[in-house]
Amino acid sequence: MICNGRIAFAVASAVFTAACGLSAPTAPSSVGTVAPTVLALDDDAASSELSGWSTNAASCVVDVGTTTHPLPAFHVYVNWLNASIDASNLQCGQVNSLDRKMKLLAKALDANPPAFETACGVSTAVAREIDALMNAGQLAELTFPAPVPGGPTTLEQIAEELNATWCAAARGDLTGPRS
Repeated sequence: MICNGRIAFAVASAVFTAACGLSAPTAPSSVGTVAPTVLALDDDAASSELSGWSTNAASCVVDVGTTTHPLPAFHVYVNWLNASIDASNLQCGQVNSLDRKMKLLAKALDANPPAFETACGVSTAVAREIDALMNAGQLAELTFPAPVPGGPTTLEQIAEELNATWCAAARGDLTGPRS
């Protein structure tokens, strides 16, 4: 009885494989795309995160889209992050992790009024992730022109300064670092 069950399962598997045009498993290829599995916070996040995702390294970027309110310092931050990613050897999963966090950060900052407590928490996580990737030699340490006189010139500096600014705003400290 057990033997017949195993034979039936093997035959059913073979028929399913043949009918669906599947072949035996092979090693992953570096060419092609794979649809990602998205663990989203809500349906809107899932639909926006699915667009444009791929496992090809060339398409792995942080894309927060447009914001309703002007957020020039935040957009400089995103541009510097993408420039560092372009000069690095990050896996798409690492880039996608940063992308999800930066989208949450954009959403918090673009809210009316801005959700500085959320921005503080998310930006702290992003700054730590950037620091860890740089310490591991996985994220390029580039130098940029200061966006304002005396401003930051590295990705780590802008991440830390903006995080301090958003956390100061969350505490109600209006005398914190410049934004």
